[in-house]
Amino acid sequence: MALLLGKRNAIDDEILSAYTKAGVIHLLALSGLHVGLFVLLIMFLLKPITSLKYGKTVRFIIVLIFLWGFAFFVGLSPSVVRAVTLFTFVVIGSYINQGKHSFHYTVLSFFILIIAYPPFLRAIGFQLSYLAVFGILGIYPLLKKLWNPSNWFLKKIWNLAAISIAAQIAVSPISIYYFHQFPSLFLLSNIIILPFFGAFLSLSLIILFAILLNFSNPLLFQFYDIGVDCLNKIINWVAQQEAFLFDNIYYSASSTFLLYCIIILAVLFFYKKTFLKGTWVLLFILVFISNLILEAKKENEINSFWVFHKHNESLMGHQKGGILYYHTSDEENTNRLLWDFTNSRKLKENRRLLLKNMYVQKNFKLLLLENKQMTGIKEIAPTHILLQKNVKLNLELLFEEYKPDLLIADGSNAPWSSYRWEKTCKKYKVPFYDTRKKGGLKINLGNEE
Repeated sequence: MALLLGKRNAIDDEILSAYTKAGVIHLLALSGLHVGLFVLLIMFLLKPITSLKYGKTVRFIIVLIFLWGFAFFVGLSPSVVRAVTLFTFVVIGSYINQGKHSFHYTVLSFFILIIAYPPFLRAIGFQLSYLAVFGILGIYPLLKKLWNPSNWFLKKIWNLAAISIAAQIAVSPISIYYFHQFPSLFLLSNIIILPFFGAFLSLSLIILFAILLNFSNPLLFQFYDIGVDCLNKIINWVAQQEAFLFDNIYYSASSTFLLYCIIILAVLFFYKKTFLKGTWVLLFILVFISNLILEAKKENEINSFWVFHKHNESLMGHQKGGILYYHTSDEENTNRLLWDFTNSRKLKENRRLLLKNMYVQKNFKLLLLENKQMTGIKEIAPTHILLQKNVKLNLELLFEEYKPDLLIADGSNAPWSSYRWEKTCKKYKVPFYDTRKKGGLKINLGNEE
């Protein structure tokens, strides 16, 4: 289902994680690799008819019908539409110019897709798939020239390795930006699996047609199960070599942009070496390093308090000097939200805070109200008050006792409680923040500590 229909949710999270760590998650993404292999398979099966009159034209038409028929069959998912559009132009280019100018047709398909549907440009799959193709078209020829072994087997292995390296160079900057990890064993995984993946995918196609036609062949199904099991065992073994998985890598969008500038300039330099191009490469490398140093400095200077939104739960955190100090009402239920937050920032570690009713950081004084017995401490003079778990209290009496800068209601409260509190806040002109309506709240503490 994942290989042929794009149903990745049919796979366990553990297996998905293994494929990601091994650097072969693209095997489970129904996109360019799969569509490309299907095109090659159909072209190979229809090769005999090319010797006939109009045979090449007939094969060209059949391949296009297959491409878009397959796209409709799997539900016209964005990744498949992108891949089918791309290979439609590649097939047209091959038919018109005998495979020349593939780069031009790839660029043309890219612009047609973003003109037809601009949100494609923001889709991670769209970015990764086209970057991989551009990497193969632009970087692979350079890598291929580095070594030209006379041995047939070594030549095939090197070509495969060069393609994998070229694609990885092109997608790594943006992949690290989104996922913060680099699977250094991607080359090993691809060399082991890709030579046989075409045959495996063809067998998957046969299995699919057998199921659709209600054809049962226990021996064929058993053989396929063995193949799937072997594939998963290889991936799991590679994924377990955690020493070769570099994670917790963080850099900003500006650093990602600078990395691509370096790659593009370096590729242009190696195609035609000039002093000016080399100077530009070195200049952008220096700018990139400087930008990384500035980003690290800024990250260490962050001093902010967060009140997150989680339905029926409370979660807050203080990010300071690369460390997140957090307090949660339920570790298990808020673990995913906490992971998403820490995974998007360059944090050294997380530390659990056990708070009762106060959190004080010099001029920032947060009073946590979970029940009304926590009131009555006038000397605290809280700057912020956080209402939790539908606390039953009289806000009018509370405002006579305290004069907070902000009253906050998090996701542990019911909507009607927040609505009632907001009305009272308007009456007493006290600012009110409801995370259910506005999302997580960030309070900048500056350099007060």
